[in-house]
Amino acid sequence: MENMSGETAKPLSGKRKPPGRPRLTFILLFAVIGLISIALWGGPSLGMQLTKVVISGMFTKVNQIDSQEAHELFIQKTNKKDSCVFLDVRTEEEFSLSHIPEAYHVENLSEVDKELMEKIKGSQKIIVYCAAGYRSSKACEQLEKMGIGYSSNLNGGIFDWANQGYPISDKKVHPFTSMGQWLLKKKFHK
Repeated sequence: MENMSGETAKPLSGKRKPPGRPRLTFILLFAVIGLISIALWGGPSLGMQLTKVVISGMFTKVNQIDSQEAHELFIQKTNKKDSCVFLDVRTEEEFSLSHIPEAYHVENLSEVDKELMEKIKGSQKIIVYCAAGYRSSKACEQLEKMGIGYSSNLNGGIFDWANQGYPISDKKVHPFTSMGQWLLKKKFHK
């Protein structure tokens, strides 16, 4: 079959060319923007759910613990029935504004003093948290490299902990970022 210019047209093979890198990048960018938009318009609940899924997907080798299970361990710790340590890996400024009661502030695991390191190593469970779970997941990976492989990331961080109504040192948590404002219920904003 000839086309209008007199050349023989090649039949379509039915095979589609795989998307090239620019197209794939565009698709991924569009998906991320879409997820962020859903999170922002869906409010803290949907935004937190998406955040937890993303954190779990990014850190597949890190144990994840949800706020409810962590709270049960917190109650056991408070009642002296369990050896559990909560490590807050947020900045000093974030920690000073609010934190889980009796949590240890450890912004940099390589600078932990010997006494605290012994408490960490001697505990049965280590729950590491930050604002939403990214920094604490990184810290869990670092603890694993240090030979302490029984740590868990509090998936959703202190934002999810506060959203569930669990105890914090202050009634409010400072979200610090615009994304944090969407993940944390407004009644907990400092």
